[in-house]
Amino acid sequence: MASLTELIRDRKKAQEKRKRPMTKEELDEQVIDWCDFYRKNWDIYAKYELEMESLHIFQLFMIYFMGICNYFFLMCGRGLGKSFMTSLGAFITCLLYPKSTVVITATTKPTARKMVKNKMEKELCGGFSPKLKYLYENGYIKFKYSEEETSVYFTFNGSKILVLPEVEASAGERATLLIFEEVRMSKQNIINRIFMPMRYSRPADYRLKEEYKKDKRLVEKAKVVYLTSTSYTFEWWFEKWRQIVGGFFNKKSKLKYGIFCGDIATSIYHGFTTQEEFDAIQEDATVSEEEILMEY
Repeated sequence: MASLTELIRDRKKAQEKRKRPMTKEELDEQVIDWCDFYRKNWDIYAKYELEMESLHIFQLFMIYFMGICNYFFLMCGRGLGKSFMTSLGAFITCLLYPKSTVVITATTKPTARKMVKNKMEKELCGGFSPKLKYLYENGYIKFKYSEEETSVYFTFNGSKILVLPEVEASAGERATLLIFEEVRMSKQNIINRIFMPMRYSRPADYRLKEEYKKDKRLVEKAKVVYLTSTSYTFEWWFEKWRQIVGGFFNKKSKLKYGIFCGDIATSIYHGFTTQEEFDAIQEDATVSEEEILMEY
């Protein structure tokens, strides 16, 4: 049986060998086919279209569930690249869904700027993905850092990523994807009052056409992604975790829920950190056993 890599390669080769140029109708049909396929398989899009072949299987699992779920909760210890993977999910959303607005929360403005600079600009656009690097170097992806705003703009399709601090002043924005970074440190009041009301359906161009205006099946539901390391089970966010776990196992639910957990063993196994580094942390007298259990 042919591998997925071989199937994709063979299909692309067949397209390249065409003896005549495609008509506009054929090209449109091909764009629809590939777009539909990639929207249902973010993991394949990341690996084969963005050329991020170094992603591990558990990372592909994360990004796949992020793509198909309305609510996805990622609970991992330090060192598993939670911020990197959610940054990748934000980029894929903006690439595959024109006119998307992704809002990522941050505890402070410096934290927001650091995340965008390090994870998005330096790593994702700096070489992890040849395609993203090309788009960045040719001005199709632009980063903005100012006192008022930390953002990423996709100039070719109207999508954008906004990283907003968890303060009252962030109210008023709209989001087709909400990402709550390190949600255990967030205030429930701010999340519920300021950020959750931001959700709205993506204003896709086809919804302006008469034949689609009244079709409610085409209204896209906004996605919500939570990511965090662990903490106390009496805190507010843990009840949200319980709800999403319940939704994941509820086959009758109309919404799709996804969950993923990873600890220090996963990080060591995949080479993100070493056993020696973790041993040094455990031997540090200034770090309590409780802190180690929560962080790792």
